[in-house]
Amino acid sequence: MHADFGQRAPRARAAGIHVARREFMANTSAGDASSAVPMFGDVFTDINAHYILGRKLGTGNFAKVVQATCRHDLPQCRLKAGQHVAVKVVKKPQSRSVERLHMIRAEVEILRSVQHANIVRLFEIFESDAKIFLVMEELTGGELFDRLVTLGKYTEEDARYFTFKLLNAVLYLHDREICHRDLKPENILLASKVPSPSRRRMGARARAGVRVRVSQP
Repeated sequence: MHADFGQRAPRARAAGIHVARREFMANTSAGDASSAVPMFGDVFTDINAHYILGRKLGTGNFAKVVQATCRHDLPQCRLKAGQHVAVKVVKKPQSRSVERLHMIRAEVEILRSVQHANIVRLFEIFESDAKIFLVMEELTGGELFDRLVTLGKYTEEDARYFTFKLLNAVLYLHDREICHRDLKPENILLASKVPSPSRRRMGARARAGVRVRVSQP
């Protein structure tokens, strides 16, 4: 689950977004994001009080994703003690990167607004003076691209199944005026590592990174 907030044009393993809706930009300060003023909420929060950060799962230009373990039950997120999650750790931009600051704020607002079985879920957000921590559901099956390379091909039935799941998620986003912009096998994550692509034993979710909220005509 890689992230690259610094690129406006889509590219492999990138997660940049460009936002046209004014509401996501109106409250964004042009000052240094690594300051005493949080971007989200009223105070800074400590992720280490609730999660144990572990091994790295992926990296990008401005972010990395690590596996984390819940220290205790988190009923507000429906997480149990010992359960694994994926945490995207985003470096806050400096004052010269106002556009990237807009992108980060917009992506978080969009992630907060969506909840769908085939879109990676955001559980909660933590923030320090220099970083933002997005606690998300962990999917252990890897990328659809890697599964295709391993298997060589899918049957027509399996391809139809994954296409249905993907279009189901896309329709949900489009109904909310959100466009993904970078749909490809690298951005489709599988729920498990089972070797068989059986429809009964495998799920798929769209990587919830590259998205743009479309303005009204």
